[in-house]
Amino acid sequence: MRWKGLAKVLLVEDDQSLSKEVKDWLQDMDGLDVEHVATGEDALQILNTFGFDLIILDWELPGISGLQVCRDFRSAGGHTPILFLTGRAGIDDKESGFVHGADDYLAKPYNVRELSMRCKALLRRGRQQTVFENAGKKIRLKPDDNVLLIDETPVALTKMECAVLAHLMAHPGKQFSSADLLRSVWPSHKESSEEAVRVLIRALRKKLSALDQETTRNLIESVPGGGYVYRS
Repeated sequence: MRWKGLAKVLLVEDDQSLSKEVKDWLQDMDGLDVEHVATGEDALQILNTFGFDLIILDWELPGISGLQVCRDFRSAGGHTPILFLTGRAGIDDKESGFVHGADDYLAKPYNVRELSMRCKALLRRGRQQTVFENAGKKIRLKPDDNVLLIDETPVALTKMECAVLAHLMAHPGKQFSSADLLRSVWPSHKESSEEAVRVLIRALRKKLSALDQETTRNLIESVPGGGYVYRS
C-alpha cells in the first residue's frame, strides 16, 4: 500500500547497494520522497537546513557515527522520528540508541518490507495530532487523503498544500517565513523558491475563504514582513 501523503525521509547509509535498494523500494512501492546521504557529517548538515518526517539512520557510519548524529540532532531540539539500522544486536547497544533519542531499531540483515512497515508506523505516529478546535469549529486534517475537514465539510488539497498546512497546524501560533517553509516542507533535492511558497499559501487561503466562514478565512494569518501563522 502506497503512502498517500507527502512524506520526506532522510536515509543515512554508507552501503551504496543497500541504500539504493531501500531508496528504490520506499519511493517506488511506498510513494515516499527519499533523500540519501552516506556520512554522519552530511546528515547533520542537511538536517540543519531541511526538515524531514522520518530519519532512517545507520549506526556504523564513517566518521561521525549514527549514534552521534542522533545525539547531536536531539540536543539541537530535533523531534523527527529516528529509525536505527544496525548489525549491533546487544541489549546494551539497543538501550544506548533509545536513551539517545531513537524511536525504533531494526537489526541487519533485515527484509526491506519490514523496514517499509516500520517506516509507515512511525509516519502515522507522527501524524496523529490532526484534530484541532478553532472557535467551536472542528478542523481536522487528513494527510493520507490530502483533505481538510471543516465540521465534516471536505476541502480537497494538493499534496504540497496539505504538507504546508500540516506543518503550520503542528505549530499553532508560531511564525514561519517563506524561507522557513521552503526548508521544512519542500523536498530538499527539488528546485523551488520562496515565491512558490507564497503562491501556494495564496491558493490555500483562497480555498479556505471559499467556505465563507470567519473561522476558515483567518486560519492562516499573514504577518507583514514576517511570514505566516496558524491561529488555533
